[in-house]
Amino acid sequence: MTLPVFGTEGLYWGDLDTHGFRILDQLRAVHPHVASVLIDEATLLAHRDAWGIEPGRSRAVLTRLTAAEAAVSTSLGNDAFGSSVRLEQDLVRWDWALGKLLP
Repeated sequence: MTLPVFGTEGLYWGDLDTHGFRILDQLRAVHPHVASVLIDEATLLAHRDAWGIEPGRSRAVLTRLTAAEAAVSTSLGNDAFGSSVRLEQDLVRWDWALGKLLP
C-alpha cells in the first residue's frame, strides 16, 4: 500500500474541533507547507453519529488556515453544526479515511 504524495512538507490529521485547528495553525508557524487531511466539512458531516462535545473551545485567532479550513473552524466556533461539536480523529471510520487518502 502506497500513500499518495501531496507535494508538501507533511500532513496533519487532528481532531475536528477548534483546538485541532489551533494546533494546525501553530504547526504552520514552523512548517508553513503542511497540508491538512480529513479535517474538513465532508468528514465532519459523514460522521455525525460519532460527534462529541468539545469542552472549553479555543478562541485563538487563526491566521494560517486555508479558506476551507477557516470556514469549518469558524462554523465549529459559532456552533453552526450544533453546540460545541467535535469529532475526534480516532472516530473517523477507516473505510472513509482510506477512501480519501488512497488513490
